[in-house]
Amino acid sequence: ANVDGVQVLRKTFAFDGAAAAGVYGRLEESLALAVGRHRLQVWITVKDRENYTAYGVLEADFPAEGGTVAVRLDPDEKKLRLSLNG
Repeated sequence: ANVDGVQVLRKTFAFDGAAAAGVYGRLEESLALAVGRHRLQVWITVKDRENYTAYGVLEADFPAEGGTVAVRLDPDEKKLRLSLNG
């Protein structure tokens, strides 16, 4: 994941084949961001599936009280939907 063009997170997460069966996992990470507008970019690459990378971007105003970014994968379209929940 990148924030404002700088990589801030790279993590391997094992779904153990669950994603292929339509079951999704949960990955939680905390990032400290300054209050204000930021551009968050996320890529998900599925291991053992050649040329499978999904991408999503979110430009949002991050509040002082924090928030949660939800990332949802559309496996057919290889797109990520990101949303900020304050």
